[in-house]
Amino acid sequence: MEKKLVLHRKETKTVRARGNKSAKVVMKVVLKNGKKKVRTTFTDPNLKVKHGGRKIKYHDSFDEAKMWLTGWESEQWSGDYGISSVNTRLSLDQVKNAELAFDLLQNKHNLVDAVNFYLSHQTLKSMTLKEAFEKWNDVGVREKNLRPDTIRDRKSSMSRFVEKFGDKDLRWLDKETIKKFIYRPKIKQVTINGHVRVFKGFFKFCVKEEWIKHSPIENLEQGKLDQVVPEILTIPEARALIKSAKKLFDGNTLAYFTLLLFTGLRPSEIHDGTLNFPNRKGTRPLSWDDFDLNVEVPRLVVPRSKTRKMRVVELEPNCVSLLKMVQGKPLLPVKGFRRMFPQVYKDAGIARWKEDICRHSWATYFFVKDKKLGKDQLARMAGNSTSILEKAYLNRGVTKQDGLDYFNIGLGRVKSIRKAGMPRSGKGVLRTGVAKTVAKPRSGPGLV
Repeated sequence: MEKKLVLHRKETKTVRARGNKSAKVVMKVVLKNGKKKVRTTFTDPNLKVKHGGRKIKYHDSFDEAKMWLTGWESEQWSGDYGISSVNTRLSLDQVKNAELAFDLLQNKHNLVDAVNFYLSHQTLKSMTLKEAFEKWNDVGVREKNLRPDTIRDRKSSMSRFVEKFGDKDLRWLDKETIKKFIYRPKIKQVTINGHVRVFKGFFKFCVKEEWIKHSPIENLEQGKLDQVVPEILTIPEARALIKSAKKLFDGNTLAYFTLLLFTGLRPSEIHDGTLNFPNRKGTRPLSWDDFDLNVEVPRLVVPRSKTRKMRVVELEPNCVSLLKMVQGKPLLPVKGFRRMFPQVYKDAGIARWKEDICRHSWATYFFVKDKKLGKDQLARMAGNSTSILEKAYLNRGVTKQDGLDYFNIGLGRVKSIRKAGMPRSGKGVLRTGVAKTVAKPRSGPGLV
């Protein structure tokens, strides 16, 4: 609503006349018959004063005066371009907003449809992407008790997207914007699938919270993946890894590498995030109290697994033997571990560390050393489904002797069952199945 008229208040404005000429308009509050009015005065440049070009009009407000001027300008445009002049009850600001709205729509949508769409979404609570993402993670930690790795995966997938579009209202995030981020160049399909899974979970949460009516990527599907032969460590690599863990840092990393190589545990099931975030609260890493190495069948009860189910792992004799070597030391060297870890595997001649390569090695060698062990039983031991075990864990390029040699690391030599003409264990490159005496080098950053 316009403020009360103040006597002698004045505003100026330039209007367009026919022939693309301009005229300066003065609007001033004056007394007219004892009442305050806005007097509008200017001269039509095409008529001049002598030919009746002087214009003087009185209005009740500045808005009314400006509206009259808009109408006058429209008549001038009509004269130049043959455009029809239309009387309207819209205010000047409403006319400007309408013109801007039509420009934004670019003749692709009807203005009424656009307004109806807006009004239907206006009933939803306004929420920015950044606010929604923070609430999603907060609910995941406080109410759903999600694992730290799950929250980490969410942030890994969405943090850059949130950083770029965090201030944008959720209702205005469209499918193309999201797809452009997910399907960035030079990203592997497995990573894309991970992004799709996280983004769909986020928008499903937003729908449930009634911040949006529908997920913009509701119909987005994960892409197909080609099955590949899982990478595993060769026997010489595994043996060298244990040797380096014994030699370096007074053996403080030996227990960790032993558990990785010979129990099938995931790294997070051992350290529960403390190796990456030593000060994180609520963690439950393994400790020596979880072991009893002096019973007939030593077992380890895993308190926190990826599937949230308790797992009992029977320890192989070589694993027990190696753990006893360092039982007087801390099970996990929290301080300085991120510095120690790459030095150990590089000292063992492994150029690039692949996440879960020890777990894949354990499953492959364990399966071949005991043919009586079924895939279903091994899957339960690994905390996986049989289909996942088959697709992602078992490398077919190993023999029973390789399995026996692998689980003899740390015990000494056992009687060989190798037949005449069979190549020695460890001489084959198990990633490709092609015979070669030197392990295939890796390059790139190390991953815990």
